[in-house]
Amino acid sequence: MRDFNYRNFEHRIEPFALRYAPMEHGILHIRIAPGDPSMALSALEGIWKKIDQVHPFKAEFMEESMRRAYSHVTLMGWLASFFAVLALSLACIGLLGIVTYTVSTRVKEIGVRKVLGASVSEVTLLLSRHFVAILGVAVVIAIPAAYFLCNLFLNLFVYRIEVGGLILGGSTLSLLALGLLTVGVQVVRAALENPVKSLRSE
Repeated sequence: MRDFNYRNFEHRIEPFALRYAPMEHGILHIRIAPGDPSMALSALEGIWKKIDQVHPFKAEFMEESMRRAYSHVTLMGWLASFFAVLALSLACIGLLGIVTYTVSTRVKEIGVRKVLGASVSEVTLLLSRHFVAILGVAVVIAIPAAYFLCNLFLNLFVYRIEVGGLILGGSTLSLLALGLLTVGVQVVRAALENPVKSLRSE
């Protein structure tokens, strides 16, 4: 037989012997038809009681065994997802607060620049380039940290995927898009304001 994983992927495939001993059976692996398994389980229980009246019939699905074998991985995944969403939410709220405060303190400057002929794109670039630089620094710090943490988690498994540029690049682009969207909404709205109104309020 070819090698196969008889334990979860945290363990390497090791030597394994299959012994033919029909008189020492205790566990049967049976594949049943898709659908409601209750009738098949009832029939199997009846057959089991005819063969072995001492030991009780205990049925368990392979999916349940697999799910139990990786329950700690699933829990870690849920916790990581929860804290990632929480961190992203807090970061976006903080970034939105900083952008809103910065724009509110530069209302008069924006109005003067627009009166002197600055276009919406120029004002948007002026207001957002500082935040784009902050996002760039955050990406430079986050990529090595994410690579290290992902590999730390994946090193639990003997058989695993590699964290490549596609995964890191896609995550980076998604986070940059979210950050730019958070910044852009406030910056573009401030750039589109009527300069006469902003100067009069000042």
